[in-house]
Amino acid sequence: MGGSFDGPVRGSLGEFIQQKLKTKMNPAVYVAALLIEEGYADASRRGFIRFRSKNGRGRSMNDDR
Repeated sequence: MGGSFDGPVRGSLGEFIQQKLKTKMNPAVYVAALLIEEGYADASRRGFIRFRSKNGRGRSMNDDR
């Protein structure tokens, strides 16, 4: 997921947010929680979320990569 505020992992949701929003803060943990709450993703294991898709298969984003 890339929840590290000072250096999100390459290819993570946190890195994507920082690049797209051009911000130094990293709201990835909060965005992940909202995605789960709104039904767009499922909690997988610590540091991971799995995006839901129309075909029922998810895609995982990892905090440790």
